[in-house]
Amino acid sequence: MESLRCQIERFALVCNPHYIHEQKQATSQKLTFDNFTDILEYLKDDRSSLHSCLLVSRDWFKMVVPLLWYRPFAHKLEKEKAALIIRTYVSCLEEQGRLRLMADGIKFHDLPKPFIDYPRYLRAFDFEHFCQAIDDSVSTLEISNPACGIITTLCREVLGYSLCNRSYGLRILKMDLLNVELYGPFLDIATIPGIENVLSNLQRFEILYLFETEDETSKRLTKLFTLMSSCSRNINSISIIIHRMRTHLPTYFIESLAQLIQSQNKLSALSLNQFWDASSSAIIFSAMLKQAETLIYLRFTPKNEYNELIKVLKSCTNLETLELLDLSPTKDNDMRYFNVPRNILNIKKLYCYDDWVNSEDIVMTKALILNMCTENLRVLTLESAIPAIMELIGEYCSRITTLSISISSNYLQNLLELISQLPLIHLTIGKTSRNNTDKFNFTSEILQRFINSIPSTLISFGINFIIETENLAYLLREFPVQLKVISLYETKMSCDEVLYIILEYAIARRSLKELRYEMRKSRYMTSFSENMLSLARRIIPIIKQVKHFGDPIYEDYFETHYDY
Repeated sequence: MESLRCQIERFALVCNPHYIHEQKQATSQKLTFDNFTDILEYLKDDRSSLHSCLLVSRDWFKMVVPLLWYRPFAHKLEKEKAALIIRTYVSCLEEQGRLRLMADGIKFHDLPKPFIDYPRYLRAFDFEHFCQAIDDSVSTLEISNPACGIITTLCREVLGYSLCNRSYGLRILKMDLLNVELYGPFLDIATIPGIENVLSNLQRFEILYLFETEDETSKRLTKLFTLMSSCSRNINSISIIIHRMRTHLPTYFIESLAQLIQSQNKLSALSLNQFWDASSSAIIFSAMLKQAETLIYLRFTPKNEYNELIKVLKSCTNLETLELLDLSPTKDNDMRYFNVPRNILNIKKLYCYDDWVNSEDIVMTKALILNMCTENLRVLTLESAIPAIMELIGEYCSRITTLSISISSNYLQNLLELISQLPLIHLTIGKTSRNNTDKFNFTSEILQRFINSIPSTLISFGINFIIETENLAYLLREFPVQLKVISLYETKMSCDEVLYIILEYAIARRSLKELRYEMRKSRYMTSFSENMLSLARRIIPIIKQVKHFGDPIYEDYFETHYDY
C-alpha cells in the first residue's frame, strides 16, 4: 500500500499546478496607499509582522506604530519585553516625572527622549499584565531606596502619565484583580486629575475581582464605578465577574455597579455572574431591565432567580445570543411559580452550561429556556442532554444549523434520531459523565446508524469523545458528506494515529479545509508530533488549536465586538 508520505507528495503535485493556474487567472487590482491602513489593521495582533512593516518606509512606520502601541499589555509578556515597554513609557516622561522617580530611588540609565509620543496611542489597558510588566521592570532596576513604595510610584508615574497627560482616551479597560496586593493603592485612579476625559470614550469594561472582606480596595473600586457612571456613558460591553469568600458584598458596592450598568446609553453586551445576595437582587435586575431593549448579547448565572431572569428576557427584544452558566435544577412543582410565555425569545444563539450531570430535575430548567425560543434559533450548545431535552429540541428548535451537545452513552440512539431531523451544518458531539468508564460503544450497527443519520447539509464535524481508531477510519471512509472542518476536542484523540486517518480522508475526499484540535494541558501527555503536523499542513490549509468544548464563549465575543 502506498505510504501516506507518498500520497501527500502526489497530492501536492496534482493540486499545486491547478492552484497556480487559478491564481494566474485571477484579476489583479492595484492598491492605493490609503488601502494599506485598513490592511494593516488585520495584523494588529501579529506583532512580528508589524515590526517588519516598520522598516518599509517612513509612511509605513507612521501607520504601524499606533497598531503596536494601542494595547501593549494585552498578553503576559516575556520579562525582557515587559521591562522594555515600561522603560519606553518612562522615556516619554517629562523632566518632572523623571525627577519624582529619582527622588524615590528609582533610576533608569540612558533614556533619551524618543521622537514618538508612544503613550498617546494607548487605547486598551489590561491591569493584570501591566502589573506583571511593572514587576519585571522593577527587578531590572537599580534602586537606591528599597524601602519606598516603588511599585506604587512607578505605576502612578507611568500609567498616570500615559492615561491622563498623553493618551487620547481608552476604548478598553480590563481589571483582573484576583491578586492586587501591592497594587491596591494604585486602584484609586478615580482621583487622578483628567481621568474623566480618558474614560469618556470607553467602549468595553471588564472586571474580575476576588472580594474577601470590605477594605480600601472595594471602596476605591466603588469610587471608580461611580465616576464611570457619569463620564463613561457609551460603553457597549460590560463584564463583571466577582467571586466572594463566604461573605456578602457591601450594598454600596453593588449599588455602584448597578448604577454603572443602568447609566449606559446603549449597552449591547452584558456578562454577570451572581455576586449579589437575595437582598440586593432587585437592584441588579432593575439595572438589567433598563438595558434590556438594547442588549444583543447576555451572559448570566441564574442560580435560582429564574423568575427575575424571565422578566428581563421578556423585554430583550433585540437579544441575539444568550449564554447561561451553572444552571441549577428546577422541578415540576416549581414551574407554577414561573409565568413562562411561549415563543418570546428571538435569539439566534443559545449556550447552556451546567454541573448537574444527567440530573433529571434540570430538564425543567432547560425546558424553561427552550420553551421560550422561537424558530429563529440557529446555534445551540447543551451539556448533559437527556432524551426529554432532545425531544424538546426537535419540537421547538427544528431549524438549528449548529449543534454542540454532550450526552451519556445511554442516549446515543436518541441523539441519532435528533440529528437526522435537523438541517445541520456544524455538529459537535461530546460525552458527559463523571465516570471515565462510560464510553460510547460503537458497534458496527450503531456506526452504520450514525452514518445514516448524518444530514446532507453537514460540512463541519467535532469529536469530543473517544472512538477506536478503526471505528474512526470506518466512519470517515463511509461519511456520506464532504467535510470541510474536523474538530478534535477530546485531547486523547490528538495523536499521530488519528491524524494519519484524517489525512487519508483529506487526500481521498479533497474537501477538508480546516483541522481544529484542543492542546494538551499536561506536559506529560503527548499530542501530534511536529513531523506529522508538518505533513498535515501540506494537505490541510488551516490547522489550529481551539479551546475546550465546554468553555464559555464570552471571551471570544468580547474580543471581537468593539472598535479602537
